[in-house]
Order: sequence, then C-alpha cells, then structure tokens
Amino acid sequence: KPGMAASGGEMAKPSAIVKLSWKVDNLDQDELRYRLYYRLEGEKTWRSMLKPAEKLTRTDHDGDTSTRPEGTYRVLVEASDELSNPPDRVLRHSLESSGVLVDNTPPVFKALALRGRRLTGEVVDGLGPISRIEVSIAGTDEWRPLWPKDSVFDEPDETFDADLSSLVPAGSHLLAVRAYDAAGNAVTRDVEAK
Repeated sequence: KPGMAASGGEMAKPSAIVKLSWKVDNLDQDELRYRLYYRLEGEKTWRSMLKPAEKLTRTDHDGDTSTRPEGTYRVLVEASDELSNPPDRVLRHSLESSGVLVDNTPPVFKALALRGRRLTGEVVDGLGPISRIEVSIAGTDEWRPLWPKDSVFDEPDETFDADLSSLVPAGSHLLAVRAYDAAGNAVTRDVEAK
C-alpha cells in the first residue's frame, strides 16, 4: 500500500511539508505559469496554495500543511502560457491529483498493559494506518518490533499481544513502547516490568 513503511529500518521523519511535482508537455516551449489549488475531500471550493502575488514557473512546489486541518486533500495544478501570449491566445490546462493525506498528529495508545512479561495494547490514529509498533528497555537504543494481532499493519486501529520473556531479563525494568502512523508521527509510552 502506498505510504506504508517497510518493516525494520528507519521510519520517515514526520513533516508538515508536502512536496508536489508535475510534468508538462510544452511542444512550442512557451514560458509557462502554474497556479495551485487545494480542497479537502468532500468540499467543493478550491483554494489557492500560492500567495496572491506569487508567480510559479517551476514544476514543483513545497506546500506547508501545518496550518491546515488534517484529512485527505486534492490538489489542482493549472498550467497557462499567459507569459508568452496575448490574452486572446492564452491556453490553459488543469489536472487534479489523487488524494493527498495530511496527518500531523501522532497516534495514541488507547490501552497499554504489562502482566508479567506479556505486553498488550491498542494504538489508534485518527487518519492513517498504524505502520509500526516497537518496544525497548528504556535507556537503550535497541528497539524491537511488535506485530499487531492480525499480523498486518493496515488499519488506523491496531491491537497487539506480545510475550517479551526473551527480551526483558528478570528484575525491574522500565519499557518504552513506541508506535508510528504512516505519516511518520510517533508516540511513546512507558510501562514498568517488575
């Protein structure tokens, strides 16, 4: 599934910046100007992504989503040759993107419990799927993956049940449990093993 992180390795760092790029066939090599618009799915009104006086002539743009509500957006790119032609000869073409997920909030643990060396819990994200759950003895840099009960990270609500006997030695230890959503947002909670 697009946007899902592979097991193991480094997770993507969360960012409120959405990198957009597009290709244009421009046979007559006119100088092109681009206008970018966005709308939240379910809305009808397109809103400009650019500042009022901004003139975009590149085929890429970094959009800051930190001040926009979370959800799935559509982006409309309009190309125009108005910089090279008089008004009555200007050609325009636009194309709408597929859905772009804006998710700047980390998931939350609805439940987290450790009984003996059996760790159970539920982690939920408001928008995207949970992409990783991992555990570490607090103070170490060694994170070990945990699997959801259904063995697939594909839902915004995942439960887990893991026997940590082989990871956590006898005695009292503080464990850190961390969960990521598909956007790279993470939450960490501690639980004590006695």
